[in-house]
Parts: sequence; structure tokens; C-alpha cells
Amino acid sequence: MNSICRSALLLPLTALAVLGCRDLSDPTPADLAVPDAARARDDAIPLRSCMIITQPGTYRVVEDLRPCQGHGAVEIRADDVTVLLNGHILSGRGFENFYGAAIGGGGTNISILGPGLIEDFYMGMRLGGTHLLVSGVTIQHAPDFGIELVNVTDVRITNNRFSQVNYAAIIGGGTDIVISGNEVTPSDPGENGFLMGGTGIVVRDNHLRGVGGAIVVSGTGNTI
Repeated sequence: MNSICRSALLLPLTALAVLGCRDLSDPTPADLAVPDAARARDDAIPLRSCMIITQPGTYRVVEDLRPCQGHGAVEIRADDVTVLLNGHILSGRGFENFYGAAIGGGGTNISILGPGLIEDFYMGMRLGGTHLLVSGVTIQHAPDFGIELVNVTDVRITNNRFSQVNYAAIIGGGTDIVISGNEVTPSDPGENGFLMGGTGIVVRDNHLRGVGGAIVVSGTGNTI
């Protein structure tokens, strides 16, 4: 976000529009079309097993995936991918499995949408890339992180639930990140909520209870 937009955060939305700035209260990444739910479910590619996604498209989990053995449950190695958890469970075996869902090597225009549950992985998700959206997902029983961000740009993590995550619900950083509407309950009352660094990070309207360091954000141009 440029310096003009940063300084304009307190202006009315009409002023932001005149300046050509994005409204950071909108949890949807720019240029990311969230699929129509009914059409997406009809047209989606069925996902019946733990897998690596290598082709663009909308994928719909059609049954619980458990236990997922190996490195992770669903790894995305393509751009323009939407994964609909469709109310199902992705389950690992704790320390034997690294993550429940991940974007391998970075990607663009990727969404992971609930409702759905990711549980018993070392970390719930590992995200890298640009134009990313995670919404409506429950992550629980993660001995390490709920979500790890690795050099991301334009990311929205909204309306998720983190339960019994050990070190932090969300860790890492990047540029232009909005964290909103999430609920966090760590496994240990002394653990952290969000540990983040970068530029243009907005953290708002989250519910954190029983945490040690609630929100730790370093960098410039950030709003809490």
C-alpha cells in the first residue's frame, strides 16, 4: 500500500475511492472472485483423498479425509484454485504430519473455504503467495501454529476458529494482510494469538481468550 493510502485509512470510504485506495475493511482480496456457493458445489472437482493439487479449478471435499499420512493433507501447487471443505474433516496424526493444507512454493488467487475442520496436524496451514483467502475454517489440536504465513501479499484470513493451537494462531508476515473476525483459544493460556511482521497489516474484530501475547505486530503502516 502506498503512503497516500496509508495516511488515508481514517478517511471516509468515498474519500478512499477518490484516492484510488482499497477499502481494507473488505475481507476479500483484490481481483479474487469468491465462487458462487451453489454453482461451485455443482461444478467442483470431487476431492476424495489427501492429494497434491497441480491444476487450476474449484475442488470440493466430498468425504472426511482421515487419517492423512505423509507431509500433509492437501497441498496446492497451482494458481487459481479454490478448495471447498464442504463441512468435512481433514485429520492427521499430530507430529507425524506437518500441515493440513498448504500452498507449496507460493501461488496466486487461491481460496480455502469452510465450513470445515482441520485437526491433529503439526500446523493447520502453511501459506505463501498472493491474493489468498482463508475463511470459515476451524483449526484445532495443532502442536505448533494454526496458520504460518511465508512472504505473502494480499491475504485475507477471516471468520476462522483456532482451538488448542500451541504456539500461535497465526505467525509470519508479508504485505497487505487483513486478519478479522477470528476466534482464538490456545491450548496453553500462556501462548500467543498473532505474531506477525510486515507492511500494511490490519488486525481487527477478533476474539482472543486465554492468550499470553494477544497481538504482536512489527513493521510499518500497520493497524490494530
